[in-house]
Order: sequence, then structure tokens, then C-alpha cells
Amino acid sequence: IEWQEKCLDKINGSYCFAIWKQNEKTLFLARDRLGAVPIYYYSYDGGIIFGDIQVLLKHPYVPKKIDSNGIMQIFLLGPGKICGSGIIKDVSELKPSHYINFSDSRLKSLQYWQLKAREHTDSFKDTARNIKELMIKSYMCDFDSTAAYMLSGGLDSSIVCSLARMTGVTPQTYSLDFEDNEKNFAANMYQPERDIEYIKIIVRHLSAENNLIVLKNSEIADYIEQALLARGLPGKIIAEKHKVCFSGECADEFFGGYPWYMKDEMLSLNTFPWSQSLSIRERLLKKDVIKQSAQEYVKKLYDETVLETDYLPQDTPKDRRIREMFNLNKDWFMQTLLDRGYKMASFAGIEIRMPFCDYNIVEYAYNIPWKFKAYNGQEKGILREAFKDILPPKIVGRKKSPFPKTYSPLFFNRIKEKLNLILNKKDSLLENLIDKDYLNRLIENPTAKIPNWYGQLMRLPQIMGYIIQIDSFFKQFNIDIE
Repeated sequence: IEWQEKCLDKINGSYCFAIWKQNEKTLFLARDRLGAVPIYYYSYDGGIIFGDIQVLLKHPYVPKKIDSNGIMQIFLLGPGKICGSGIIKDVSELKPSHYINFSDSRLKSLQYWQLKAREHTDSFKDTARNIKELMIKSYMCDFDSTAAYMLSGGLDSSIVCSLARMTGVTPQTYSLDFEDNEKNFAANMYQPERDIEYIKIIVRHLSAENNLIVLKNSEIADYIEQALLARGLPGKIIAEKHKVCFSGECADEFFGGYPWYMKDEMLSLNTFPWSQSLSIRERLLKKDVIKQSAQEYVKKLYDETVLETDYLPQDTPKDRRIREMFNLNKDWFMQTLLDRGYKMASFAGIEIRMPFCDYNIVEYAYNIPWKFKAYNGQEKGILREAFKDILPPKIVGRKKSPFPKTYSPLFFNRIKEKLNLILNKKDSLLENLIDKDYLNRLIENPTAKIPNWYGQLMRLPQIMGYIIQIDSFFKQFNIDIE
């Protein structure tokens, strides 16, 4: 017990921790509180294998099979998944804030941290000051004078870049755009404008050295299979000069940045609000693939997360719902983004650092009243207030905008060609899973309005790309369906 407690204390400054005590034949393996680094394991008679999922799938002991639960996760939840699941049969993920003991061929998993509801007594002004101090402390713990900084021109990435300027460092920033997006961009509820003008504003404000990466639509389409293993193109360019990269990830989850916090009709949904396309997901599959109700399957997982939420007796119904949404985002939506970011960076040889992803910030943010978070009727209102003195007014007031995507018909057509090749191959496992008639109807009517598959911008071209990745996943790892 003593050495376990020492390890859990040490994890405050690291993402995961493993100790093998050979004389006692004991493995102790712990994962960080928020799940910044994924880690998977497979236990067998007499041993345990752990590491990244790609590593496990190369080990001869690990069965490369996927059962109905894995299929349902891929199609009904993907690109999200159940926290603790490895998708592959009998492969598990070590959950965030958990550790396992593997001793004498027995495995025990325990949770060492969880969010607790506490009364928030700080004034609005003090809350804003405390948030700023917590962010500075988190950033300084990860400080690296040679690091790169991802910059979208949004509030979160601009805050992180501004923290670098406060230390006297001129941030080396990297921004992303897509070829011909100035011609093809279509404003919508989630993405009302492009990033480029705001990037220019914050770059001038910080006297930063910005590198604009413009991705070609044909290259994006051709990298779709490689992106299965790592979302690698922009990361590779950064890695030519930097080994550490800062990101503004995780602010939206904790400070109410997503539309499903701000819009009552989305906040009240009795399901995962970032994935409202269940009918499309279900129809894409052949009728005999799923043996149970898709609605019941997803609802059960949703309910289990909601039930884990901690409340205060005096919480109003709105307070309770905001806490539930906080937990849903932390345990589901954020995990997908963290997994994506970590794998993109590690594939390119970069260590990614996210100052917002700090459990001290999360514990504090969990109990901040919603009227503070939505100050002035804006998402992340308290965060805007906390950093308004070091940011340009246009950045402070900018509406939340998600990570950009391409709107090019060239990308759609290239993805369509690749998908048609797969659908016409008899050796693809998708032959046994996908309702090709329904998928072809979707493809031939690209302007039809369909709900977002996942998140805020994942529409038909991205759905098609996801299906290509599923096929690539089966092939690259020689997966069999049980």
C-alpha cells in the first residue's frame, strides 16, 4: 500500500506510471486522472501485456477479433468509444484516474480520484483571478522554451500562446487551413467564419512567428488510411523543428464552450448531444448485424455516465444538468479528442502538452456556477474575463469555432472514389456489415441535410472517410469478426 500511494502521488506530474516488482511478481500500473495518454492491456494465463493498442495488436498472444460489442461501438458511438474498452475482444483500456494491480496472475482495478461537488464561495472577480493563476501554474509546470504552439485564432489557443509571451518567450505558432477554403467555405451555426483573420490578429498582438500550414485536398484524402494510426500531416511539419507542442485542448469541456451547454434544446437531450445521428448509424448496418436495440444500447451507456455525477443538495435542476454535461464531456467527448491529439503527436515524434488538461483546474471548474461560466451570455464567459487583460478584444469576444475542415468538392470526389473501390471489393469485411444500397443513396445525394455524425462538423464527406478508416483498420491489423 505504501509504495502504491507514493506512485499515485508522483503521477501528479506525469501521465502514467508503471512499476514491476520482480521479487513479488507484481505489476502496478496507473493512468493520469483525465486520461491524457491512452494505455491498453490484455491479461492471459500467467501474464499481462500493456501499451498502446497498435503494440498489443502486434503481439502473438492477443486475439485479433472483434465481437458484436466492438462493432456496435465503432458504428453506434465512433469515433468515440466506451471508456475502459479496447474495442478488440478481451483487450481493455486502463480508465483515467484508475490503477491496476497484477499480482500472482490476479488483476484488480481501482479508482483513486473522482470529481466531487463542493460549494463555490468565491466571488466572480476572485473566480476569474483563480482560474488565471491555475492556468499559469499548469503552463509553467510544462514550460519548454523550445516548444511550438498550435494557434487557431480562437480563445483557448490564444490564451496558451499569450502565457508563453508572459514568460518572455516569442511563441513559434502553427496554424492550419485548407486549399481553396476561401472559395468553398460555407458558414454554419457551428462555424460562422474562418480562422485566418483572427490568427492574424493574435499573431500581431504577440509579435509571434506564425507558420500557416495549408493542406491540399487531394493529400488529405490520400492520408485517410494513415490517419487511422495517427492524424499525422500537420504534426510531421511541426516535428521538423520542435519536439514539444502546446495545445489549447480541453477548455470547452470544463468551461462550457460547446453548443450543447449553451442551447437549452441540446442541453436537455437525453442522449449524447454530439452524436444525434443514431438513425443514420443504425441504417448503415445490415439488419442482422446488431442483435439488440441500438437506442437501448446507447441510452444505457449514457445513463451510466449520468449516474456517476456528484451533486450538492442545493443544486437547481439546471445546476444538476450542467454537472451531468460536464461529466459526459469529460468521460466521452474529451477522451476522443485527447486520444486523437496524443496519437497525432506521438506518431510524429512530438510531445503534446495541454495546460487546460490539469485536474486542479478541472476540480475548480466543476463547481463554478453556470452564471459565471456563461457570463454575458457567452460560452466560456468566465474564461474570457480571466484573460481579457492579455488578449485583443476581438479574440476575447470571438464566438466558439471548432477545428476547421475542408469544404472542397475535390475532397468529396476523391473520398467517394476511394470508398467505391472498397465497396466493390468482395474481400472487405464491410461486405458483411454495411447496407451498401443505403450508403450509395447517401453518397449520390451529398447536398441532403443530415445530422452531424459526431461533434459539430462531421457530415457526409467525413462519414465516408470514417468508413474508409474502418475498412483500413480491419485490413491493417488482420481483424476477424466473431
